[in-house]
Amino acid sequence: MAFDLPAVAAMITVWESAQQMAARVPQSAKVWFWPSIIVAGSILLALILHSVLFAFLRRLARPTGSVIGNSLVRNATGPTRWIFPLLAIDLAVSCPRLFQNVLPDALSHLPVEST
Repeated sequence: MAFDLPAVAAMITVWESAQQMAARVPQSAKVWFWPSIIVAGSILLALILHSVLFAFLRRLARPTGSVIGNSLVRNATGPTRWIFPLLAIDLAVSCPRLFQNVLPDALSHLPVEST
């Protein structure tokens, strides 16, 4: 399996720029920085997965000429464009390793009025 060197270089550049951005963020905002990046990345990954999956399904259904197959792919595209990112957010937020120590720290920064 060969790696695409420009793609690897681009991923390294994105990682380095994210680390540079993290260094410039104030301490109070750093609590939310990486979880936000992870959630945004999971949404982006879900949309990319959706596009690839439905391009494959459209290509698979087209040659058969099946009305049902084409209809299922065409009518499922819109709703799953919302479902995939929502599932990605759910997985990213429910991941215990992600929010095990971060969420209590983040909630401690929120202003809470006592009644």
